[in-house]
Amino acid sequence: MPRVSLHLYAGSAHDRYQRCSISGPVLGMYYLATLLVCRRHDKKKKKNIMLILAQCPLIYEYENIASSVSPSLRHVSVHKVSRSECAARYSALGAQEGNANMFPVTTSMLCAGLLNVGGADACQGDSGGPLVYNGVVVGVTSWGAGCGNPSYPGVYARVASYTTWITSTVQRYNGAPTVSVNFLLLVSLVTSIILTNNTKM
Repeated sequence: MPRVSLHLYAGSAHDRYQRCSISGPVLGMYYLATLLVCRRHDKKKKKNIMLILAQCPLIYEYENIASSVSPSLRHVSVHKVSRSECAARYSALGAQEGNANMFPVTTSMLCAGLLNVGGADACQGDSGGPLVYNGVVVGVTSWGAGCGNPSYPGVYARVASYTTWITSTVQRYNGAPTVSVNFLLLVSLVTSIILTNNTKM
């Protein structure tokens, strides 16, 4: 079966990173690239914003890895969903499970999907992938209820909530301050993911 091998050269996890908790910070710096990252004060109040979700080049089917690997990066367009709408839907889902607080949607998260339509979303294996608006990384794929569920949007770490940490981490690795530009923060991340297609033995 084909697989993707990840070779991590260096990295830095957020101080409050919680591996098994959906409510803790989920950001780690694991890419070598120059990215435009949204800053905390770059808030967009627009409704019905179209976002682009880049997905890992693996094809997943119902939680099982498919037998083929996409040769290129995949993406899908989704709409921003208000935090209040997202929180209400996940609270109702939690209530069905006996705990309305089971799936907290906090201010350090944002939601996106195709509500009442479904079919376009992140899925297993896409965690850590970027959610992009106008070429700016605004979210990092985190969690959701299934894949492409019309009732529940995908939930993403809100990058603007972590820009202080991103800036200080980049400064620590680079030994120099990062360059800030209006509405954007230019971030040089410090590690690399190398995708290797290993063939079946």
